[in-house]
Amino acid sequence: MKKTFFRPATAVLLALIMAIIPLSTVIASNSNSSMRYFALTPGDVLTGSDVLTGSDAPSTETDAPATPDVPGTTVPDEPGTTLPDIPSTTLPDSPATPDKPEEPSVPATPDVPGTTLPDEPGTTNPDKPSEPSKPSAPSDKDIVGTISIAFRMSRISFGHVWIYIHNTTDEPFEVGLYTVQPGEGVSLGNFNLTRSDGRGLYYNIESYCGNLYGLDGTVSVSDKLTRGRLNTVSEVLKIGNHFDPIYNCTGFALTIWNIGSAKIMPFIPIPLVAMVEIILWGGRFNNLEMSYPPADQVYKQKGNGSDAYLVPVCEESLDSPV
Repeated sequence: MKKTFFRPATAVLLALIMAIIPLSTVIASNSNSSMRYFALTPGDVLTGSDVLTGSDAPSTETDAPATPDVPGTTVPDEPGTTLPDIPSTTLPDSPATPDKPEEPSVPATPDVPGTTLPDEPGTTNPDKPSEPSKPSAPSDKDIVGTISIAFRMSRISFGHVWIYIHNTTDEPFEVGLYTVQPGEGVSLGNFNLTRSDGRGLYYNIESYCGNLYGLDGTVSVSDKLTRGRLNTVSEVLKIGNHFDPIYNCTGFALTIWNIGSAKIMPFIPIPLVAMVEIILWGGRFNNLEMSYPPADQVYKQKGNGSDAYLVPVCEESLDSPV
């Protein structure tokens, strides 16, 4: 084995350096953030266990100092001094605003029925019934019935033309001087000398004799009748008690029809011409139904205007068909 000799010069140089310059080495430990200090004095021997290795060796690279945490960290300019932790200050919670109490509900007003009136002891005040809705005022445009114009060939003339008005409301109304009940009607005809009660306006001759003797071969057309038109028809009837070549049965019927209906017909007072007009205006044969009044409700009008009135007809006026 080769022996190694420690040179005396080297030992002297080393002892001189250690005697003149104290060697101080500070080793910082990164794991627990604390610092160790030790010094070599002359006569000390550096052993292998004192050599810094691994994480204890000082780094040759210059790291940027990390920003220390505030609580429990070491101040770099005072080594080994640890600042006490700053206790966290917790602000007291602001007291919760108490809920606003709900407003008490207003008690319902008790019902009044059965309360005794103070000025009349022992008398109870019954419930006041609700007022019924007021019906709307009658209008001239209200439909109150139907109006028909009819033609039938006569044995003793070139035919007869008349008017029939039917009440479709639930209230009676006036037609001229005659009152028509709900669901019933009245016939109106102007005669010359074919009826025993004389010339002029008759009420219900056609209705009575038509139901008694039949209405075969009758052609008729109908239309809606408004309240306003009915009122005008009534006024004309009150002054329409006369007969002449123009205002014969056909002239009378066309006059009343053109007042009561919106389907205006040419005024040609000839029965056969009126029959053609009725057909052209949509008329049908054997389609007219009339109320069957008793004999004592067949009338002849007397006078005109304010002097007009009705009289029952004699039996002779009822002894022939229309």
